[in-house]
Amino acid sequence: MYKKVSIIILISGFLFSLSFLFCVKKNVFYSGDSGLKFLQTKQIANGDFSLSINLRSDKFTKKLWSKGYFPLQKPFVYKVNGKYYTPFPYIFSLITAPFYKLFGFVGLRIVPMLFLWGIWLIFFIYIRKFNLSGIEEIILLFMLIFTSPLTFYGATYWEHTVGIFFALLGFLLCFYDKKYFWGGILLSIAPIFRPELFLFLALIFLFIIFEKNLKKDEKTKFIKGILPILLTFFLLNTIIFKNPFGIHSFQAISHATISGFKNRFYLSDKFKISYSIEKFLILLLIYYFPQILLLIFTIPVAILKKDRKTTKILFLTILFLFLVPLILPNVGGLQFGPRYLLILIPLFLL
Repeated sequence: MYKKVSIIILISGFLFSLSFLFCVKKNVFYSGDSGLKFLQTKQIANGDFSLSINLRSDKFTKKLWSKGYFPLQKPFVYKVNGKYYTPFPYIFSLITAPFYKLFGFVGLRIVPMLFLWGIWLIFFIYIRKFNLSGIEEIILLFMLIFTSPLTFYGATYWEHTVGIFFALLGFLLCFYDKKYFWGGILLSIAPIFRPELFLFLALIFLFIIFEKNLKKDEKTKFIKGILPILLTFFLLNTIIFKNPFGIHSFQAISHATISGFKNRFYLSDKFKISYSIEKFLILLLIYYFPQILLLIFTIPVAILKKDRKTTKILFLTILFLFLVPLILPNVGGLQFGPRYLLILIPLFLL
């Protein structure tokens, strides 16, 4: 009976989140970031596949733009070789453009929503593999779908659910199914959508490489999985932007957009800014997902029970939580829950 209730919760989540698609006014976005991505998406939908933002204007206006009066400024747009680029993933605009072309403004939210559903399905499939009781399944699914901010991001024009889908599935394939090659491929796709997931990939890489119980062959499979996509990504960014990490690296290294540090060189105040970001994100996480406080009790229990797998996941969660501010350009702007920490929610629940 309880197992059937889990399926009802999952279906209810699908219907509940589907209603979000029709709750937004046309050409209105939750965040200004989405507006910039929309410009790129419209451009692609109209047949212009260039990586840069090409705003239409007359010669006089373009001349003004070239003198520094372009309407979009750093850290949201960067001028490289006379062209203007946003720090947001081009591939996200590329895969959402066909849906915008077919369904109009509502189509922009279809991709984030589908990948949100994908996260729920992956989570549901794997907790079934853990042979939990029906009550435990119900509690975990309900927390993920109805009490976490992750659901909200499935209805916004942001790429978080896409990145988390690949990161979570890749992680589970490696840690639970021992499919290191396919897990490596999926984990290497995740940072293309969300830069903070580079840290997630790096931590998993270190966990696998230094795991004594893993055979050399399994470690090699993981490396073979992550290399092709990562090397292609780094190569293209180096050719286009002269930096392997692309536009996001300009934003993360040279611009501090947190209050109190504006217009100052980022590196000189790196740790101060990171500390400020850390405090803000942790408080935001506790406010929007207070269940995370259960970590205080879960860690000693896992250690006492000598549960290596759970201890590893908890250790991964804590490392990501405290290291990610070092690579972030800001606190995340207007957000419903800390969007840079969303990967921790399904990870913690697992």
